[in-house]
Amino acid sequence: MICVEQRHLWRPDDHLDGPQRGDCAAACVASIFELPYEECAEIGATDDTITAWTEKRYPGISYSHRMLGEGWRGKERIEDYVNWPTSHYERGYWMATIWSPRIPDVETFDCGCAYDQNNESTDPDPNCKWCHGDPGSRSMGITWGLHAVVMLGANLAWDPHPAREKNPTLYFCGASKWTVTDPSQLISKAKLANAVANAIELDQLRRLHEERTALKQELRKTKDELAQLTESGK
Repeated sequence: MICVEQRHLWRPDDHLDGPQRGDCAAACVASIFELPYEECAEIGATDDTITAWTEKRYPGISYSHRMLGEGWRGKERIEDYVNWPTSHYERGYWMATIWSPRIPDVETFDCGCAYDQNNESTDPDPNCKWCHGDPGSRSMGITWGLHAVVMLGANLAWDPHPAREKNPTLYFCGASKWTVTDPSQLISKAKLANAVANAIELDQLRRLHEERTALKQELRKTKDELAQLTESGK
């Protein structure tokens, strides 16, 4: 693993410089695969982008992600992150999705009865069994402020954020890892090219050795014939 720091930090939608999403996941992937940041910059915050990148770059490796803890199965509250697991183990290097103290958690209140078939706002349905005509009273769930870090086993290996803490308490909500499924496909094009070049070079050296050996034999034969002629001339 190498330590690759993220280039873009999260900014809210109303920031003076405009909204921005962090690229911590891209930095983590670059760190784990020991690649320059630029080779992972296309990776976003979703599993789909990581899966697509992995399939394109390493067809012999599969990517998987799973949620941790039990809180995701019921109704969520803003303070529920404190109930997330604070320890988790995966073999080798892996990427953890954790709660971030730098990104605010947002609970959304709304209801589908306040929209028509074209997703345009309309008068809410007073007979709605979910909100009873008051969309602002129905929680649609929480968008958590999340961050990605690199783990080794059960230990924090690298936090790509420049404001990283030395000994933070980690609240885990997800674990991502890569598994080798076909080792034969892991050899890179560069390594394959080098292998071919080395094979060609070895074949050329073998041919030169054979030619040199044959030439030595011809010279030895010529010397023997000259010696015989010399003896017969005496």
